[in-house]
Amino acid sequence: MIETIKKYMKKALSILKEEWISTLVILVVLVDGSQYYVAMQDYKVKSEVVTYKKYASIVASSDTNNSVTEVKIVELLQKIDTQSKVYMIKEEKDKLSIVAVNNTETLLVKSIPFLSMTFTLESKLLDQEIAYEWLEKQKKPTQYMMKLFDPDVINVLLLLGIIYFLMYTSGIKLFSKEFNAIQPKEIEGDFSELIGYEDIKAEARQLEHIITQKERYAKYGIHGTFNILFSGKAGTGKTKFALYLAKDLQIPIVSSSGSLDEMYVGTGARKIRNLFKEANKLAQNSAHKSCILFIDEGQNLLRSRGHNSNNKWEDDTSNELLAHLDGVEKGKKHNIIVIIASNFHENNLEMDPAMLRRFKKKIHFRDPNIDERKEILLHYLKKIEEKEDNIDISYLAKNMSGMTPAIIESVVQEAGLMSLRENIYVGTELLLKAFERMVIGNSSRRTMEGEDSVRRIVTVHELGHFLVEYHRALLASDGDILKAKELTCILKISSESIAQIGALGFALREQNDSMMLKSVDEIEWDIKQLYGGMAAEEMVYGKNGHTTGGTDDVKKATKLLEHLIVENSVYSTSKLNYKILGSDDEQLPLMEEKSKVLYEESMAIVKEHEGLLLYLSGVLMREWSLSKDTLFHHIRTFKK
Repeated sequence: MIETIKKYMKKALSILKEEWISTLVILVVLVDGSQYYVAMQDYKVKSEVVTYKKYASIVASSDTNNSVTEVKIVELLQKIDTQSKVYMIKEEKDKLSIVAVNNTETLLVKSIPFLSMTFTLESKLLDQEIAYEWLEKQKKPTQYMMKLFDPDVINVLLLLGIIYFLMYTSGIKLFSKEFNAIQPKEIEGDFSELIGYEDIKAEARQLEHIITQKERYAKYGIHGTFNILFSGKAGTGKTKFALYLAKDLQIPIVSSSGSLDEMYVGTGARKIRNLFKEANKLAQNSAHKSCILFIDEGQNLLRSRGHNSNNKWEDDTSNELLAHLDGVEKGKKHNIIVIIASNFHENNLEMDPAMLRRFKKKIHFRDPNIDERKEILLHYLKKIEEKEDNIDISYLAKNMSGMTPAIIESVVQEAGLMSLRENIYVGTELLLKAFERMVIGNSSRRTMEGEDSVRRIVTVHELGHFLVEYHRALLASDGDILKAKELTCILKISSESIAQIGALGFALREQNDSMMLKSVDEIEWDIKQLYGGMAAEEMVYGKNGHTTGGTDDVKKATKLLEHLIVENSVYSTSKLNYKILGSDDEQLPLMEEKSKVLYEESMAIVKEHEGLLLYLSGVLMREWSLSKDTLFHHIRTFKK
């Protein structure tokens, strides 16, 4: 028996010596197959994969699924609130679908352009503090060696495969594709190009003092630098600020995306370790023994941990980051300034308390104020050679309230493209057209051509809103039409459709920074203006003749009435927030009564200007759209 075993062992060794390449290939294939099997099991239960499959199937089966209601973006915004769950499902060719789940139904917006979401829906969701989640199809794990090749080819492929596998598992892919190590001299631009934000720039100057005047700050108990959390809307300049800070401090920066998790368990934590390893290496070789580690779009790293009981390893990346943020190497002689940027902040994203404690500095990038918007416009207009000399910068800046620097830059660039296309100079009117395109999208007459009956309803509705505002301005100006024009916030009324948001017409309004705090009287006027469209329809077409085009107006009016009556108790001597008490339903009769009074007042205003409404609707039907100047020109003509 022993001799037989020895015989087979010798034969096996002989085969290994003679056929070592084939044996090695088989071994690699077996290892690769085992790893592929494990990775596939993890892939099947990964939350991103399960969630994507769930909502992608809703999109795919929407035609036969009676529990799903397909709507347009406008309807979606009307029906969701802070309790809704909104999912953005990325598709091919810059398209996406949106699934929103609320308490009563599942809503679907199917296959819209990606830019429509970026410039319209995303900002409105952030404004309403409605959390949303991006979903995209996750790549399946790849099996590197599927077949055995001829012995002559195996040598090269096996060597490349082993090198690739070692690079992948050790995180070298991270350095080659998923982060940038940048020296100060390689950074283009500086803080002078980040217009405004003087309060935030002061933080940068203090950081420089902490690094260069360590002994002075040590007397106040401040040893070393600290971690910083950037928050603010996309386009406010968070990434630029981190780069300019590195240049200003003359220290290197390691920049990476917050999407650090990969297909295999532990890869994200390994990448965190490699990020800090590279930052430490750069810090040791820098003049001030410091380095910035910047992680953009880092909201996933900041979320509360421990929610996924099935896959606890999904918190490994955050746990690894926490360990490094805690400053494990207390005795180190170099400083890593960790900056994490997020479009969310702790008020609209459930962040991990332990993570938040690691950030001594929290800087929110606000929207630029009117003076800063003027500077931004002038900065980008300098780059355009063929422009008019009398561009009304103040007027444009006033109307760009709430726009980030990046969107203002896009407005100027869009005006430049329109200038080249139409062979005209960039001026105030062209910039307003570009502003309109950024705010509401491209308008078109094609949808409404031949639909005069529908378009007439749209013109009556939009003019109803305008007439209530016009009446308010007349009262404030003692009947002076020129002063009323200055007080009217309408920039343009149009019966052209906006395909991106499913609107058949629109009224473009001026923006105003000073209207953040409103009186009860001002809010009541806002409600009457919202009711103006429906009141105009009812006056022209009868009580049962007005359409459901005012759905969004009713929703906004309801929220304003709730704000007045339920949350602020403005019409009562007792000042209580009935929403907190959970007795807001008791205020429903008062809300209904106040709504009735305000609607009747709106109807009375529209009836007072009935002749003007009919006259302007005829003009708008003929012209398709009317600017503020044209509107008041026709009002003066009508008065004569």
